[in-house]
Amino acid sequence: MSWRIIPLELGRLSVFAKVLAWDENLNNEGDTRRTQVPLIGWLLINDQTGEKLLVDSGGGEDEEFGRKYHNPLICKTENHLDVALKKFNTTVDEIKTVILTHLHWDHAWGVFKLPQAKVIVQKAELQYAVAPDAKFIRVYELDLSHQIPYFMRYFNHIQTVSGDVDFADGIKLLFLPGHSAGSQGVMVDTSNGKYIIPGDLVNIKKNWEENLPPGIHTDLETCYASMKKLREIAAENKATVLYDHDIAAFEQLKHML
Repeated sequence: MSWRIIPLELGRLSVFAKVLAWDENLNNEGDTRRTQVPLIGWLLINDQTGEKLLVDSGGGEDEEFGRKYHNPLICKTENHLDVALKKFNTTVDEIKTVILTHLHWDHAWGVFKLPQAKVIVQKAELQYAVAPDAKFIRVYELDLSHQIPYFMRYFNHIQTVSGDVDFADGIKLLFLPGHSAGSQGVMVDTSNGKYIIPGDLVNIKKNWEENLPPGIHTDLETCYASMKKLREIAAENKATVLYDHDIAAFEQLKHML
């Protein structure tokens, strides 16, 4: 069974460059350089059955909210999830399953546009999200007293998995903690071989080429262990690792568009 992977640009974030790639040989404390990165959702279309799944759903459409509580966000009309899906002849009602690599707001807010979808996350991620370390409270919006955390508002749609899971024919979930406590990747069989959507373990091309874990992480040692595991799986399966917050991902998959 093979799938087509279509990357959807669901907006852009302005972030500190140091949050994308960690380099323990450099002192990044005073580094205030910013860069724009894409928010990418990954539409999976089954070549045989036409079934459609989504991996990650973006950070929502409210630029003012993003700027106030997270990072400067650009989300033009063409970046709205329903509009981005429509470009590939897909409606939000057709998406019955969304796999979240993790529950950080910029990957998980867009679920609100998918009323029919069940939400697949690692059990460890959900457990951590409700009681994270203090420095990660904001990315799960637990500090916003005026509203219930976003993922709790679709809690009854969440289904958890644990560890590496053969999720569907041609789709395997890979437990890759480190960026968050329960991050996961998604390995997908395509007619051009296997591809791995790694979540924010591999934000940009530099992470993969220089073996640099993400600058935001719950545990650095766990990040390195997950990077090692990812490399072994990629080598064993001759799989291409995609870049989760890098415009280069669109070049990686241009033959599928």
